Parts: sequence; structure tokens; C-alpha cells
Amino acid sequence: RWASGSIRYFDPLGKEIGFKTLDFSQDPYIPVYRTTLSYVDYYEGISAVTADGILMVKKERGKKEKTATLKRRPPQAGDSGIHSIIRDNLPLLLSGKTATFRLALAGALDDFRFKVSKLRDVSYEGIPAVELVMKPDSLLSIIADDVFLVYEPIKGRLLEYRGPSNLHDPKSGDPWLARIIYPAQTPADIKVLPPLD
Repeated sequence: RWASGSIRYFDPLGKEIGFKTLDFSQDPYIPVYRTTLSYVDYYEGISAVTADGILMVKKERGKKEKTATLKRRPPQAGDSGIHSIIRDNLPLLLSGKTATFRLALAGALDDFRFKVSKLRDVSYEGIPAVELVMKPDSLLSIIADDVFLVYEPIKGRLLEYRGPSNLHDPKSGDPWLARIIYPAQTPADIKVLPPLD
């Protein structure tokens, strides 16, 4: 079970441009988290999770901080809690059924219905894997991109993510689309990042 952690974001030259902290102690699917992107003067997060509500915060460059409190409507996930709720639903997805849940998006100060289903069996680095697709289950589907995920089906290890990222295009403010991989061995051309302070 994922308990807590942090993520550092670097540009191609190795400069740190963002930081995220995560704490799943209040809910296994909805972390208390904060993402700070220094290069666009932006932060967002979930500052509290209670039995009744999810308190969100967001601050964009040149604007005042905004907050919102969402009602709890399980099954519900937030931010990186997507991985945990999908992993717990993996047997259902492997059987060909669809899993549905609400996803709390601090960047939108709202939550939306999503559905996840199996797309196909694939091979990843020579091992059997399954590709899933996550789609909005509402009018959000008109403007939102699908998310594609590859999982190792036995242990539920996430191998690849393709979809909107946490990093924003400084010109448009929209999230960059990303392909994030979790290979068994670090590729030789990956830069060695500086150690944590």
C-alpha cells in the first residue's frame, strides 16, 4: 500500500522545476498532496480529506488562491490515487468488466466521473501485460484526452502511463501530454539526477 512520498520534476538540462508531496494516511485513494511548479508560478493540491469532504486549493500566476470543498462520493480517487484504485480493481478489469469512479482534480477544483476498461493484452519488455484505457464518463469526454495505462497483471505493477501530465505548458497553461515509463532497468541515456538535499 502506497503510504507517502515525494516527486521531483526536472527540465531536460537537469534544473528542478517542480515538486510534489503525497500523504495517503487519510485515504488510500485520495492523498493529501501539494504540487508546486516554480517555472509557471503555480500550485495545487488537496489539503484535507475527511469523512464528509475533500478540501482543494489552487493558485495560478497573477491570480488569487482559490479553494473548494467537494462532497465525498465513493468510489472516489484523487491525483496519484488513480493508481491505487485501478490496482485494486485490476481483477475486475482483467475479467473484461469496467470500473467506474469519481476523480477529484484539484486543478479544476471539482471531481468528474471516469471509467476504466481493458483495451488489450500486450507484451512489455518481454513480459505479459495488459493495456487499459481511462475515459471521462461525462461531457468532459468532449475536451479531455483519454489516458492509456499498461499494467503487469499478476503483481499490479504500473509499467507505462500515457496522458495528461502534472506539468503545464507555460504558454497555454494546459497540461503537457506525457509518456511515463517504469522499466525494470534504468535506460542508459537517462541523466543521473542530483540527490535530495
